[in-house]
Amino acid sequence: MKTKIITILAAAVIFSFTGSELTAVEDKIFTSDGVIQEGDEYWNVRVYDTVGDHTIVDMTGGTVDSLCAHHESIVNVSGGDIATLRSRDSSSVNVFGCSIYELYADDRGTVHIWDNAHVDILRTRSDSMTTVAGGTLGLISASRFGTVNLIGGLVYDYLAAGDSGIINIYGYRLTKIDTGGHYGSGFVSGEWLDKTAFNIDLSGADTYSRVILHEIPEPATVLLIAVGSVCLRKRRTF
Repeated sequence: MKTKIITILAAAVIFSFTGSELTAVEDKIFTSDGVIQEGDEYWNVRVYDTVGDHTIVDMTGGTVDSLCAHHESIVNVSGGDIATLRSRDSSSVNVFGCSIYELYADDRGTVHIWDNAHVDILRTRSDSMTTVAGGTLGLISASRFGTVNLIGGLVYDYLAAGDSGIINIYGYRLTKIDTGGHYGSGFVSGEWLDKTAFNIDLSGADTYSRVILHEIPEPATVLLIAVGSVCLRKRRTF
């Protein structure tokens, strides 16, 4: 098991007032495994791989203004607050719990969002992929060959897709309407895999055609299909 070592390069020091105290807020660069935890406060955080090794950074608390993962590094976020979080250059970001204002998947980046995460703005673009399995989200957009896969979560604002972006929705009883909704561009409704009902607005002229519904068969239907396939094979053996 690798020993976690934090490599820190202070490119700038920014001062902020907390009550009557003057606090230094540093930039930080990780080139080996590290942790951001409760009480940590950083301005810009960058995560890079080293040759032959993937850097893994776990954020369990603290405050970061801008955090960006590069190369094939991995960032796991389970707590704290981030103003802007980016996954770039084939890196991976896993969000299990945190408050994030803007989250970007860029340049072949990969993002997974689970329960207990709160993201106000999620943008996926430039051949990147995002999978949303839970959490609370506002605006979700896909552009420039970006792909968003929705299988759960609470979306309180809208979906927007254009410029070759795709939003896939997986669930039960899925319906897509091209008119109405809060923005006049329609809405999509149905049930997630856990049977939670949802109704999400669409926004933008191209969004309706770029939201793709993937109806998942009910378990009973899957069983019938499986039994039918077995029976068909048996008949063909006689």
